[in-house]
Amino acid sequence: MQGHQYRQEWEMYRGVLNSFMNATDLPEEALLDVRGNHDSFDVPVRQGDWFSQYAAQGRRNGSSRVTAFPLYPQQAQGGPSLCAAAVLVGIDVSPEPGLRGPTNFVGLCGPALLAELDSVLSAASNKFRADGCSPAFLAYGHHPLSTILHPSIPFWRQIDRRSPSTIYGKLSQHGVQAHLNGHLHSAFGQRIHKRHRSLAPGRLLELETAAWKDDRRFRLLTVDNGTFAFTDLMFNTPGKPVTKGVAPPPPSTHPDNITITGLESDVVVNSFIVALTSPADARYSPLTKAPVGPAPPSSFDQVRALVLPITPDTVITKVEVLWHCAEAKLEGSITMKRHKGPAPLYTAPWKSDVSCGPPTGTGGANVISLQVVASEAEGQVSRSEKRQVALKTAKTGISTLITPRKPLPLEISHLEKLVLWLDWTRTFNRLFVLQCLFHLIGMLLLPRALRGYITPPPAPVIPSQTHLTPPTQHPADPQHAEQAASGHATDAKDVARDTGSKGDPATARVGTQGGVLGWILWAPTVLCDLAAVPQIWWPLVLYSAYVPFGPWFAARFLSDQPLGLFFSQGVLLSPPSKGDGAWQWLPCADTLVVANRFTLFTMLPGTLWLAGVVSHWLSMDQQSMPRASRRPVKFKPTQLISLALLLALHGSGLRFLSKSYGYSCLVLSPVMVWCVPAVAAMLIWLRYYHITFRNQKTKAS
Repeated sequence: MQGHQYRQEWEMYRGVLNSFMNATDLPEEALLDVRGNHDSFDVPVRQGDWFSQYAAQGRRNGSSRVTAFPLYPQQAQGGPSLCAAAVLVGIDVSPEPGLRGPTNFVGLCGPALLAELDSVLSAASNKFRADGCSPAFLAYGHHPLSTILHPSIPFWRQIDRRSPSTIYGKLSQHGVQAHLNGHLHSAFGQRIHKRHRSLAPGRLLELETAAWKDDRRFRLLTVDNGTFAFTDLMFNTPGKPVTKGVAPPPPSTHPDNITITGLESDVVVNSFIVALTSPADARYSPLTKAPVGPAPPSSFDQVRALVLPITPDTVITKVEVLWHCAEAKLEGSITMKRHKGPAPLYTAPWKSDVSCGPPTGTGGANVISLQVVASEAEGQVSRSEKRQVALKTAKTGISTLITPRKPLPLEISHLEKLVLWLDWTRTFNRLFVLQCLFHLIGMLLLPRALRGYITPPPAPVIPSQTHLTPPTQHPADPQHAEQAASGHATDAKDVARDTGSKGDPATARVGTQGGVLGWILWAPTVLCDLAAVPQIWWPLVLYSAYVPFGPWFAARFLSDQPLGLFFSQGVLLSPPSKGDGAWQWLPCADTLVVANRFTLFTMLPGTLWLAGVVSHWLSMDQQSMPRASRRPVKFKPTQLISLALLLALHGSGLRFLSKSYGYSCLVLSPVMVWCVPAVAAMLIWLRYYHITFRNQKTKAS
C-alpha cells in the first residue's frame, strides 16, 4: 500500500544534512526544514516520529508548529550586526494525525495553530522593536495559503481572507512580507506567484516553487536594507529530470557535466551567480509594511548586487549594470565597485540624469530594465535577471529609482493566477454540495414532478372486438388524433405506453424528435421515464440523500489501527493519541477531492446512463404495440461503449483507493462499490421480471 514512511529515506536525508554541514562548517542550528504532507503520511503522533529523529527542526523541537529564526548580517569587522536583517518564520500546517494518502494533501490550521503563530510573531516583533530594529519577516512552509483548511470556519460562510481568523490574515496583520512554499511543485506552472492584499499597507507576496525532486530547483533569497528579492535557479546534472516548459541547459564545460541555469532565460551562470538585491522589483512591490517601525525603502540611490563565486580562483574583470528604457529606446551602463565587507556585494550610484521621457506608468513613473553583468578574465560573463524597476523623473530632470504605488503586471498564465487565488477547500465543498443538489433535485425530483409536462401524451389505441387479439394501434395522424384524443396531436414515429394496473409501475412515453431540440429534450425525457418506474426511482432518491451524509467506506487510515469511516466532509477514526479508543472526527478537505471525482464522473453520468437504458428498454417492448412489431430488449451499442468508459474511469479511482487503504475500502463501500451490483440488480428486475411479467399479463388477456 502507498502513503507510508520509510526509514531508509529518512536515513538518506540525514546523511545529506550531515554532508552539507561538513562541507560548509555550518552548525545544525542554521539548517531549517519543515514538515510536508509526505513527512506526515501514516503518522498517528508527532512526538517521536522519524521527522523528530532525523530532521534538523525535529531534533530541535519536533512538537512545535511555528518557529522564528533571525538572520544577522556580517559587519565589515567580521562580527554579526546587532539588528537582524530578516526573520524566517517556519509554519507547519501538516495534519495530525497524518493519514495515508489521498487524505493527506490539504493543510490544517485550527485556532491553536493561529494562537501559536500570533504568539511567536508578537514576541519576535516586540523583541526587535525594543532593540530599535525593523527586520523583514518572511514566512515559509510546505502548503500554499490556498490549500490550507480552517476547520473552525464553516464552508458556507463568505469570509475575507484578510480576517485574523485565517492564517493569511494573521501573517498580514503582523507585516509578513512573503510566504514561501512548494507543495504544488510545477503541476500548474513554473511561476505560481501571487500578490495578496494585506491588512497593512503593501502586498503579501506568495511564491510557490518546484521541488528539488522535480528539476533540481533552488531559490536564492536576499534582503538588502529591507528590500526583499529572489532568484530561481536549477542545478543541472546528467540525470536531472526534465521539466516541461523549461529550456534545456546549455552544454557544460565542467568535468562532471554540471551546470546552473536560471528559470528566467535572461539569467546566465558561468563562474558566478549574479543576484540583484536592490532596487526592488516593480512587479513584486510594494510589500507589506510592519505595524511598527520604518517601512521598506521607497526610493533607491544605488544599484546593488551579489556576485557569488561558484568556481574557485576565478577572477572578475568587470561588473556593470546595464539599463534599458524601452519607451524612449535608450540604454546605457554603469560600472559597479566591490563594497567593503565580507559579502561579495557590488554597488553603483544611480545616474540621476537618466531619463525615459514623459511618465507613462502608474504613479507618474516609467519602467526601466536593469541587469547586472559580471565579466571574467577568460571572456565569459554571468548575468542576473532583467529586473523591471520604477523610475520617477522630476520636472527638473532628475530621475530616481522608486518603489511603485501599485505593482506592475506579472507575466504569468491564467492557470498560475487561479491556483493561488482559489480557496481550494471551500470551492471543493461548494462544488460537491451543488452536485448533490443537482442529482437529487434536478435529476430525480423535478422529472418526477414535471413528468406529465415533458413527456407527450400517448397515441390513441382502438381496443379489439375480441379478447384473443391484442389491441390495435393506429398511426397518430392529426385527423384521427382530433377525434380520439380530444385535440392532442402526436408524431407518427412516437411510441405509446399505457399505464399499468395498480401496483405496476406506470411508464411515460418517449418522444423521438430529431435535430437540436431532440438532443436538448433527450436528457429530461429519459429522466422522466426513469421517474415513472418507482422500483428504480425510489432507491436512487435514497442513495442520493445518503451520499452527502453517510459513510462512504471503511478502511485503515492508520497502520495497525482499527477501521475508520470515510465521509465526504472528513474521516471518523480512533487515533492512538486519544488513548481511550473513542471515535474522533477529523475534518479533512481531501475527502472532498475523492467525493467530487466520484459524483462528477460516476454518479451523475451513471444516473443519466441508467435513465437512458430504462427508457430505451421500455420503448422496445410496449403493451399497446402489436406483438409482431415488438423488438427484443437489449442494449444499444452506444450504451455498451459508454458503460465501458464509466466502469473504466470508476475502476481507476477504486484501484487508487485500494492501493492506499487496502481492499477493505472496496468490500465495505456502500457508496462507491455496492452501487454497481445494485444497478445491475435493477436492470435484471426490469428486464426479466417487470417486462416479462407485463407481457405474460398481456398474453393471458
